[in-house]
Amino acid sequence: MNKVKEAPETAAAPAKARRKGDLMYLGPTIAGAARHGTVFRNGMLPKGAQACIAELPMMERLFVEVEKAPDAVKELRKSRSALGTV
Repeated sequence: MNKVKEAPETAAAPAKARRKGDLMYLGPTIAGAARHGTVFRNGMLPKGAQACIAELPMMERLFVEVEKAPDAVKELRKSRSALGTV
């Protein structure tokens, strides 16, 4: 389920879409952008994910550091959490 992906088609990511460390996508699968549970090495997001973030900036919060993923998943399960409303 959790696949590690190094996006070959990733261009130089904008500063907002690129963070240090490995990021896990916890949102719903979006065709051409990201699959739920995918890990992106060194914060390098594919073009499709970058386009989604550009269109809907709050989506960036669904890309969390791998170390913080367990806490983020717990937060997503809460009906009134800020992360759950993204």
